[in-house]
Amino acid sequence: MPQRTGNLWRFVSHRIWHIWLPHETTAQPKQPKEPTPSITCMNIKQHFSIMRQVNISWALTLLMLLTTSFAYAQSAIVKDIITGIGSSTPQDLINFKDKIFFSAYTSAEGRELWVSDGTVTGTVLFMDINPGVESSNPAGSFIYNNIMYFRAKTKNEGSELWRTDGTEVGTYLVKDIEPGLLSSGPGGFTASNGVIYFSAYTSNNGSELWRTDGTNLGTYLVKDIYPVGSLSSSPSYFVDFNGTLFFSAVNSTTGRELWRSDGTSSGTQLVKDIYLRINSSSPHSLYVYNNKVYFSAYEPAFNASIWETDGTESGTKIFNSDIAYFNYSLIFNGNLFFPALDKISNEIGLFKTDGSTTSLVKSFKNIGVIVGTNNTIKQVFGKEFKSRIFFTAETSSEGGSVEYRWNFDRNHDIKRYK
Repeated sequence: MPQRTGNLWRFVSHRIWHIWLPHETTAQPKQPKEPTPSITCMNIKQHFSIMRQVNISWALTLLMLLTTSFAYAQSAIVKDIITGIGSSTPQDLINFKDKIFFSAYTSAEGRELWVSDGTVTGTVLFMDINPGVESSNPAGSFIYNNIMYFRAKTKNEGSELWRTDGTEVGTYLVKDIEPGLLSSGPGGFTASNGVIYFSAYTSNNGSELWRTDGTNLGTYLVKDIYPVGSLSSSPSYFVDFNGTLFFSAVNSTTGRELWRSDGTSSGTQLVKDIYLRINSSSPHSLYVYNNKVYFSAYEPAFNASIWETDGTESGTKIFNSDIAYFNYSLIFNGNLFFPALDKISNEIGLFKTDGSTTSLVKSFKNIGVIVGTNNTIKQVFGKEFKSRIFFTAETSSEGGSVEYRWNFDRNHDIKRYK
């Protein structure tokens, strides 16, 4: 097995799990040993934050660096950016203009934007955005209309919105949203109806909903949803649904609830106050499937449950009250797959739905990977590839810090690769 260092590899520099999913059958996860702790319906609200911490990042950009074989024997380092035992720690890999853009660290430039065509000579510093040893920390890359948007920091502007067309001359600051050395920290970039939406912070309005068309003048605040000084509505979980942006946001009247926006202040409205008044239903993990938006939300009658909406108040309702902790999902063979907790059986595992019925595909019980010793859900990311789902997860049996690659076969047997 290749040595695990913080440099750029053609394969992934940590172990990967994958699930064998024949086209005729359903999906399933795999994991280590040790039974998962019992989670009862009585303490569901206490554990509401557990699966909200599941962070599913699609592996497509990483797979761009893979060889056609998945064997570790055929993986190879692309470039030792910091020679020797030092680590450049490549992050935020994204496929753009038939190359991989990513951030990497060197002692000479700090963490900056790099690019690779998969060869040693073609893996180079793309641009030293914050000249010298200080880092620009480029992150949050998002591609729209052949332009890559991201946030980066400079000595004069702080962390702000940048764009690139893949050339150095075409890489520049879009707007200094929070003027001067302070940072607006834009993030959550999502396109809807020809507009890119994101959250950004200003000292006057806090963290609120912004939009951009890629120009300075076309970058502006959509609405101050929490209009109390610099208090923030902290919009998050953006999804585009039929040309309208749906997201989670908080204000002093309704708490954190489900919102929608058409890009105008008047068209940015609360969809439904699920947990009435200042209480928060905390909708999260929004996902579009079968012409509806599915998400997880809390309200006293059913605790944490899966909800659905068609974009209207009356069409926003509980989809399944028996399933809790609906999280980041993947559509595979026409079904929606997601990790969740069955509140009736206390089974934590991989579930699927076709929009009408929901069923457990594979229990995580006695596999020991998803729930760690501190009852915290570990990082998971997945991507359909060659009739399998690939993802990684930390193992509690390995101290909660080691990720392994597993095989889930047609017979639902779980095997860990050496």
